Amino acid sequence: MPELSSTYNYDTFRKSHFYLINQQIILNTYNEIKPTLIFLTVTGRIGSFKNEDILKSMFVKFYYHMARMLITNPTRQSKRYLLPFTIYYLDDSSTRDRSKKANYLYENPSITNHIHSIMVIHPLLSDKLTALENLEMAWKNLSPKTNATLKYKVLDIEDKDALESFLNIERVTGYSSKLIRRKGYFAEDMFDVLPNYK
Repeated sequence: MPELSSTYNYDTFRKSHFYLINQQIILNTYNEIKPTLIFLTVTGRIGSFKNEDILKSMFVKFYYHMARMLITNPTRQSKRYLLPFTIYYLDDSSTRDRSKKANYLYENPSITNHIHSIMVIHPLLSDKLTALENLEMAWKNLSPKTNATLKYKVLDIEDKDALESFLNIERVTGYSSKLIRRKGYFAEDMFDVLPNYK
């Protein structure tokens, strides 16, 4: 994998994703109502997702399960604009402060593979957001043997202080992509965008 050059470094990568999310916020604003922005993390017990491809495949299945919770017939062409724009990133324990965990986790980071994601939810789905209360159970049901866990937080982008809203998104984008920052390179298997229209 190529190292990040001085002309395309991690900061450039992070900012490009930050601006992409902001663009989606503008595109998903409806009747001057902004979309809901969600920061969501999924993981399992130690060692359950050593194969990152399995983890990512499960997350994609979870994404489309979530879409069905929010949207009636989400695969219809006319409903595609409602599918939550999502960027998700692979992460592991190597990005944490080494003093806060056992050396074993630091030296074997793949046993703690997990995913951070940022989702943009269209305002027309606001009345369905109560379905999010069932998200953790939906993730657990996809792989009951992994002791799967899910955490999410709704980010405030309606803050009267526009700068604070801006910083909220910037912080979450940086946190989600911190594995790319630590490794010093990026590759397509370290992040992806949904929905996938291919």
